[in-house]
Amino acid sequence: MTKMQKTLVNIQNLEKEANTISLIVYNEKTRNLPKYKAALSETLKKLDEEKTAALNCIQAIDDPLIRHIMELRYLQGFSAEDIARTTYYSQRTVWRYLKKGEALCNKIAEQEGE
Repeated sequence: MTKMQKTLVNIQNLEKEANTISLIVYNEKTRNLPKYKAALSETLKKLDEEKTAALNCIQAIDDPLIRHIMELRYLQGFSAEDIARTTYYSQRTVWRYLKKGEALCNKIAEQEGE
């Protein structure tokens, strides 16, 4: 699993967690409300950090087509099938661009880590 794939999984998990906590906060009328609000705040903070990291990496990609497909996948949460439908590319082409974008992001992350 590449770093960008891990980021996507983290973003998806944090969004689910934030939605779950939001529902609990909305329905909570007990003494635990401050605890849930604090958990929601922390989850949203982590989600923002993950999305910011993904955005910074994606913005560093020079190819506008790859950048657009990466934005749809990692920032908008589109599936490869949704991206193919939206962009009129085949799913295979979308996957190829995603792999190229992930490789570029991993390379960028390695250069920043040096």
